[in-house]
Amino acid sequence: MEQKRNNSLDLLRIVCMMMVVCNHLISWGGLFPDDKISMTPMWFAGNIFFPFLLPSVNCFVLISGYFLCTAKFKLKKLVSLWIQAVTYSVGIYLLACLFQEGSTFSLIGSIKSFLVITLDRYWFLTAYVLLYAVFPFLNYAIHAMDKKTHALCCIVLVGIFSVLANLVYISDFSNIYGGYSFLWFCIVYILAAYIRLYVPTRVKHQKWMFPIYVLCALIICGEKFLAYIITPHIFGTVKLEGLFYSYNSIIAVPMALSLFQGFRGLDIRSNACNKLISFFAPLTLTAYLIHGHPSISDSLLAAVGAKAYSDSVLVFPYLILATIVIFSASCIVEWFRKKLFRIFRIDALIDRICDDIQNKVTLLLTEKGSPS
Repeated sequence: MEQKRNNSLDLLRIVCMMMVVCNHLISWGGLFPDDKISMTPMWFAGNIFFPFLLPSVNCFVLISGYFLCTAKFKLKKLVSLWIQAVTYSVGIYLLACLFQEGSTFSLIGSIKSFLVITLDRYWFLTAYVLLYAVFPFLNYAIHAMDKKTHALCCIVLVGIFSVLANLVYISDFSNIYGGYSFLWFCIVYILAAYIRLYVPTRVKHQKWMFPIYVLCALIICGEKFLAYIITPHIFGTVKLEGLFYSYNSIIAVPMALSLFQGFRGLDIRSNACNKLISFFAPLTLTAYLIHGHPSISDSLLAAVGAKAYSDSVLVFPYLILATIVIFSASCIVEWFRKKLFRIFRIDALIDRICDDIQNKVTLLLTEKGSPS
């Protein structure tokens, strides 16, 4: 079992957040819309590029499960995450009310911005917070299983919620919501725990990990192209064009696992690179909290202006540049927020209160469980 923090997985965390930002610039910005009448060369190029961004969410959860499966629950981490989310949700909402044309302050709007997790304003954050709240119980079950039982558990879960769910494409019988759910996060967590406990850092066919990732992306876009060509002759309209685009699809799962294992096996020896990774990795979530805020997401997309290049090959370098700028700017904002919290000792206060609460609850549960 690995004890040292793997910086290559922190690099993957950074890459995945950039994937999320780029994904949203494309999908929310309508850069490559599904035009069922005329499919332009740029439409084909965009739909070849887009599947490469698909593993981002699964990889985020794999990274979390990989480290949390041997960790202990810390209330202060959960509370700090909630405070970070509320800070940006409320702060951006108020700034939008002050400076954004058409935005006005309302009591309902302010309440929604404060109840950022329970009202599911950021679906990923809601699912992740729920996962963090229950991970000690998942760990208890995971460590109670031997290797064979854990492997069987992974096979059954993937078989039901990925393979079978994808085969029964027209019905979400498992309520997995295409992987946009707390349940799917729990399943990916269990997969990550198996990798951490039983899979070596570099497997026998390690060199094939990145090619498998590329192959999966090409299968996803290839299926979409075939759906546009074949299904209109069968159904009279385009069907099944998003067959493998869900996070729990039978292609998205091995795609994420191969990308994760590929990065896991990297050996980053450059001190400069490691310092850069260590700086940015803890700040990555902020890029999601800022650019994904419902009050400014449309304005941000308009300001970026990527759609102006949608018919040009320049759209791809422009997308990459815009992604890097949004990610970097968000990380700098988060660095200043953390700095201010340290200066005013807010973090220290949160840690002290949370540690006191957790210690008292642990002591109370221990006393309750002791024989009288």
